[in-house]
Amino acid sequence: MLALLLAAIASSVHSFVHDCSYSNSTFKIDKLIFNPHSPYFGEDIMLYLKFNNTGAPVLNGTIATTVTRNSKPFSYNVVYLCSRVLCPIPSSSVVNNFTNTWPYVSGKVSISIVWKDIYNKQLLCYQINEETTVNQVAISA
Repeated sequence: MLALLLAAIASSVHSFVHDCSYSNSTFKIDKLIFNPHSPYFGEDIMLYLKFNNTGAPVLNGTIATTVTRNSKPFSYNVVYLCSRVLCPIPSSSVVNNFTNTWPYVSGKVSISIVWKDIYNKQLLCYQINEETTVNQVAISA
């Protein structure tokens, strides 16, 4: 029982998601939930994001995703905002659920996601920090 408790504490210490938006960002994040904690290679992950658009409706922009592993760059990707979320984004409270697959990376992983409008002004930013290990999968002959 003690071992399970210590394992649960250890996994929660290294896993978190937080708002890294500028104070003047147009979107104000109300809630961020990331699951599961300490995902393994190829595991399905989910992010719940609730924010309030305090400005005009957003017609398009970009989402830049930066992944670092053990503090070293791993990958960088930019896509159009409206390819991932329903646009236009209204001037109101908005909820998005994102699902994806955890990248094939282990160790101390940091994923920064920055949304910008068409004028390159930051809309929001969130960061996921995880410490993951290689999934122990039995290989059959």
